[in-house]
Amino acid sequence: MAANDFIYASTPLASDMAVKNTDSVDFAAGDVIKADATNVVSATQRHIGALRATTDDYPLGVAMEAIPQGKTGRVRPIGIAQVVATAAITAGVAVQADTTGRVKAQAAAKPQLGQALTAAGGAGDKLLVAISIAKNA
Repeated sequence: MAANDFIYASTPLASDMAVKNTDSVDFAAGDVIKADATNVVSATQRHIGALRATTDDYPLGVAMEAIPQGKTGRVRPIGIAQVVATAAITAGVAVQADTTGRVKAQAAAKPQLGQALTAAGGAGDKLLVAISIAKNA
């Protein structure tokens, strides 16, 4: 079994949080997620709203399971998560969201999701990321 095949989503962590998908698309496990500032926790909404993150977005974390539109699911804001690359990524580099909620090597002065623990050979490859969110890293 390859290191990238290890599914961290199978073990919930105390730091995982419930979110409601308020986006117009379903989330896949491994998508980078951001908070939806227009759908915050209130008396009528028990979970923070979530949207798929894009390149310039400050991420909330990684979806740990598929979350259909309008449903709730688990997001990991800290720890290790399996994500999907949009291009080749070297282990050890900082990563950020791309335009589709996947990850790419981080560009200067862009929000950081974390550090790649394993490599990705190309688009669609899975890799493990140590989530360490930073704004304009």
